[in-house]
Amino acid sequence: MQLRALLIYEEPSIEMKKFTDYPVPTVLGKDMIRHYVDLLREEFDVVDVYIYTRAPTLELSENLENVQVLDKVDNVPSGTYVIIPLNVYIPSDALKILINYHTSTGSDITVLVAPCENALGFLTFDIDPATGRITGITTIREERPDLVLTGVGVAESTKLADIVNAGWECLGGLMEKGARVDKTYWSGEWCRVETPWDLLALARASLLSEKEPGLYIHPKAKISTRALIEAKEGPVIIDENAYIDHDVLIRGPVYIGREVQVGYGSLIRNYTVIEEGSRIGSNVDITESVILRESTIGRSSYISCSVIGERVILEPGVVTRSVSGGSQRRVKGREVEKRGSIIGSGSRIGTYTVLSPGKFVEKNSLIEPLSKL
Repeated sequence: MQLRALLIYEEPSIEMKKFTDYPVPTVLGKDMIRHYVDLLREEFDVVDVYIYTRAPTLELSENLENVQVLDKVDNVPSGTYVIIPLNVYIPSDALKILINYHTSTGSDITVLVAPCENALGFLTFDIDPATGRITGITTIREERPDLVLTGVGVAESTKLADIVNAGWECLGGLMEKGARVDKTYWSGEWCRVETPWDLLALARASLLSEKEPGLYIHPKAKISTRALIEAKEGPVIIDENAYIDHDVLIRGPVYIGREVQVGYGSLIRNYTVIEEGSRIGSNVDITESVILRESTIGRSSYISCSVIGERVILEPGVVTRSVSGGSQRRVKGREVEKRGSIIGSGSRIGTYTVLSPGKFVEKNSLIEPLSKL
């Protein structure tokens, strides 16, 4: 079987556009494009990777060998295609299950389905109880847990154009024309990223899926002998040329990216991701947050359950408050009990500013010191 891949990029949501100029999500140091290209080639021997996009705004962050960007799929080579939307995170184990099942059944199309706590707006399926086969596709119109189509699947090239042009809703019509459509289940971590809030779910899913609990420290990382790192609850991944200063406490699961500096006495706690080139000042406390690349968190700041965009500057003493209980936010695929703030890329937040739970600061904003938002 000659395996190829089609990555699908859709126009980002309005919220994403207000948050960043480059809305392709990042998975532990790699944007989603590079993440899937490397994964598909290294673990699944994919021969060609294509990116289909209806959005003219897509710009590749780097040159990727043998990756073509397409605006139509009518003339792609024949073969079997793994189809992955670039706003969906699925671990490699889920892809193995999907590809192996498709190969063993000889179906025209196999979709990956998974449980979702809030399935509003997702596609689900009707089943023939006698055969277990999919007989129809419907959109869920209410908030409820359900099994949903993740958007990831495998299809033969003869069905590719239908799926790309009409979406997975076309499965009903294809089955009426005689196509064999199967499903396989994934019960582990996954998420769909449509808003900046979903980056918190992506951090959690990737940290729980990519590595087992333990220390993963790049040989070129520099870590003080007085730093304390705990990885019993989840992996602590410290990438190339990261610098961890004296008396820093890191409690996994945590990812600290390339060239990141973590200052004296800081506390980096569970489900935090700090991307490449960011600077964390002294005595900073960060928990359950995502810090995107080349951002600066000033000394004595407190960042809780928040997403900080690229090239953001938080001056000293900034606080993002978070709450739980009655102020829950819902993320597709997972209900999250706490929420802090979203701070858009290129913004600068003045000294000792306090941001209230759920605050959204649009990209390139300037907030004066001592503000209360």
